[in-house]
Amino acid sequence: MLSVYDIFLKKYGSYTQIQKDAIPVIRSGNNCLLIAPTGSGKTEAAVLPVLDSIIESREKIGIVALYITPLRALNRDMIKRLSEICSRVGITISVRHGDTLRKDRSVQEKAPPQILITTPETLQSILPTKKLGAALKNVKFVIIDEIHELYYNKRGAQLSVGLERLKDMAGDFQRIGISATVGNSDVVSKFLGGGRKCEIVAIDARKQMHLEVYLPEKQKVKLKDIEEKFGLDEEAMARLETIAALVKKSKSTLIFANTRQIVEALGSRLVYLNSVYDFGGISVHHSSLDKDERIRVENDFKSGKVKSIIATSSLELGIDVGKIDLVVQYGSPRQALRLVQRVGRSGHSTGRVSNGAIIATNNADALEALSICDNVNSGKIEEFGVENNALDVLVNQLAGIALEKGECRIEAAYETVVRAYPYRNLKMETFIEAVEFMSKNHLLRYSEGVMRGTGGTRIYYYKHLSVLPDSKRFVVKSVVNNRILSTLDENFVINNIDEGSVFITKGLPWKVISIDEGTITIEPSTDLEAAVPDWVGEDIPVSKQVADAFMRNLENFRQAENKGFMDPAAFSMLKDFVSEVSSIYEIKSGEINIEEYDDYKVAYTFLGTLANEALSRLLGYLIGTEVGDSVNIKSSPYMIFFEARKNFDLEKVLRSISSQNVYGLLAEAIRDTDLFRYKFIGIAKLFGIVEKDASVSKSLARQLMRIFRNTLVYRETEREILDNYLDVGGLINFFEQIESGALKIKRIRLQKLSRLTNAILKSAYYTKELIMPLLPSDELLNSFVKYITSKSIGLVCTYCGFTFKRAASELEGMKFIECPSCRSTMIATDQEGYSELCYLKRANKKLNSAQKKKLREMMGEAGLINAYGWRGVAALSTYGIGPRTAARALRMLRGEERLFYMDLIEAQRQFIKNKKYWTI
Repeated sequence: MLSVYDIFLKKYGSYTQIQKDAIPVIRSGNNCLLIAPTGSGKTEAAVLPVLDSIIESREKIGIVALYITPLRALNRDMIKRLSEICSRVGITISVRHGDTLRKDRSVQEKAPPQILITTPETLQSILPTKKLGAALKNVKFVIIDEIHELYYNKRGAQLSVGLERLKDMAGDFQRIGISATVGNSDVVSKFLGGGRKCEIVAIDARKQMHLEVYLPEKQKVKLKDIEEKFGLDEEAMARLETIAALVKKSKSTLIFANTRQIVEALGSRLVYLNSVYDFGGISVHHSSLDKDERIRVENDFKSGKVKSIIATSSLELGIDVGKIDLVVQYGSPRQALRLVQRVGRSGHSTGRVSNGAIIATNNADALEALSICDNVNSGKIEEFGVENNALDVLVNQLAGIALEKGECRIEAAYETVVRAYPYRNLKMETFIEAVEFMSKNHLLRYSEGVMRGTGGTRIYYYKHLSVLPDSKRFVVKSVVNNRILSTLDENFVINNIDEGSVFITKGLPWKVISIDEGTITIEPSTDLEAAVPDWVGEDIPVSKQVADAFMRNLENFRQAENKGFMDPAAFSMLKDFVSEVSSIYEIKSGEINIEEYDDYKVAYTFLGTLANEALSRLLGYLIGTEVGDSVNIKSSPYMIFFEARKNFDLEKVLRSISSQNVYGLLAEAIRDTDLFRYKFIGIAKLFGIVEKDASVSKSLARQLMRIFRNTLVYRETEREILDNYLDVGGLINFFEQIESGALKIKRIRLQKLSRLTNAILKSAYYTKELIMPLLPSDELLNSFVKYITSKSIGLVCTYCGFTFKRAASELEGMKFIECPSCRSTMIATDQEGYSELCYLKRANKKLNSAQKKKLREMMGEAGLINAYGWRGVAALSTYGIGPRTAARALRMLRGEERLFYMDLIEAQRQFIKNKKYWTI
């Protein structure tokens, strides 16, 4: 009988480099991390020696090898790739995940396969079971595919403890990790080995790539129908035209965008464009589409029925969709890691060049894209740390240990947990606190140093197998064929979907026929001017490495030579942009430039997304306290933008912050934010103290936060935000450099915002509007403006209590609105009870809780009108818009009045839709 190696060589002829290097290491029994580009044969390098060892050992009982992937779709791919060779050598193999049919599960439990392909969550589900869990006692090999998707997050923390629980059952087993690209292979190898020795076998992840950055500005062909239908400007049309031309020229193209929102919007425009200018057909692919729809799209692309797919990271990993000639990235990829991973999908075989095209949306976006290309060329790939001591994951793993063992001394459970690399520094007192928390909340029994599982333990454990945040999903089903097409987030449904409304999924418009118990029934529509699903929190953060490269390009670009990433005309245009920026002031490493104009300040820090987000929250907290008024702050990877009517000294505030106090100040700054409340409820659900599908109002969330203030739930919320959403370490280093003098602060007074600031603001906040304007009709807009500006508006001075009326037409365009009596600019709209509150406030009368709340509301209004003048009055006079919603509309900083009024129309529309969903 032929060996697995003979069968492989007969089919492929020879080994690739990674196979030559890795097979002997794995065959020796050592733990091994394989790092190599997409298409280099990593899977076979990992699997062949494992298959050979299984044959040699003649092990027939139980599961001998686990193959773990982060996606069910990858499981489907693996079973296709491995079934043939396994059947030829007599090895049984099967897939197990959430979609596995009951009858197939039953077969697996009666006769476990020698190789089980699964996901991290499904491994968690089978570990405590009597039948399949018992079959795991024979495991000798665990392969983790696409390990770079897992090592840095809570799924990875969960998996790492799960592997140590498996070790308690099966004894030591060989661990093999597979990754296309990582910036810190040492950390990944430690995560994989759990502190055990792990060899790294790597070949250059910068597989030969041809990268090109496009900056389209002018259309070659006028397509008036599309421009008018979608309200697109010339630059947006030029981008669509460029994508269509690239797809037409290529045999097969994969198009990536950074969020599902942009995928759906861009997909709908390209689908329509293809109907009038045939460039080869396009389909949409992302994780919210139904599994069968995704498979259909993959098969259509593989068979050549469609020439291109537009996707998010759903096709970033190694799902087999056939040969890809070109990868197009819409907008900057934000990270070198993402660019390598995505472009690596083209030329998917050894020795072939990977071709990538980046469609930049403006000058700042193009400069960022070039900076990322530079980093790829020099091998600077983003690094991430592991998720250290995640307490919600710990609690769930303790439940799993209790179920497996029936009863367990906490010393033994502790020893299991701390073998996992993410918990290597977990203190025993924190561990005991977690056990006591579970006991107090009836999630397990604990007494005299022993923890025991209960029926409640089992319910809790299996309800919380996934550590991903839960959002209620609505199934979208076509009435034409009764087929499920996709799912929609509850948030989007509440805000945008009613019977009769139209939205886009799969890049096509659909009309809602009915909404009933979690199912939305739809029919095809011809109305392309429709709402686009909006999934929150998907934007990819820009690293400090990319921000540094961006700054270096600004500093040196005037003298730079074109490295071939851009066509000469676009490169020259970008050079002119940088020259104009440099003519105002020089960007230099070692300097923080503070740009000041009118009520605006801009601090150029180049810290990357997460550190600048941390800095903006910290400065907003401190400046707001200092000036006693709200400050509008926008954060980008390169700069922080401030708008405040009351002047403040930004340099002084920066110098006043001690690097030693940063962590504590940030913890204070985030405590009363929407982000903290949102994360707290998600974590409370993982801890089992809030039902998984519960809807929680803000008032209830605040109440729960008070109750659990000094518990693990609160601490885990704080840890997760400070560790995952903010780069606190980078910020501390920033303030250390200011303290040491390594960072100088330079202030520049300008007559208008610099072109660089405008470009970054546009890139960070307005790019989406260029492809999905969702504009109201001119008739509706004109009617709304006429209604707002024809009003007579009642106003009250919050300082002296004087009430007065003004015609809106008299106020329109005014920057400051003063009290006719005392000249104060702290004016609010005249709501019932406001003037009485002003009297009570001036008389220093004691206020009850309802009056205090109303006073805060009044002063919030006054702060907005003081900051935004007429626009503040217009926003607050719009039906359904309170201070918070008004603030969001005002902070858009619209240059045109027309766009500002459109924001008010949208805010009013959302109020009317949301009214019926309010909770008390």
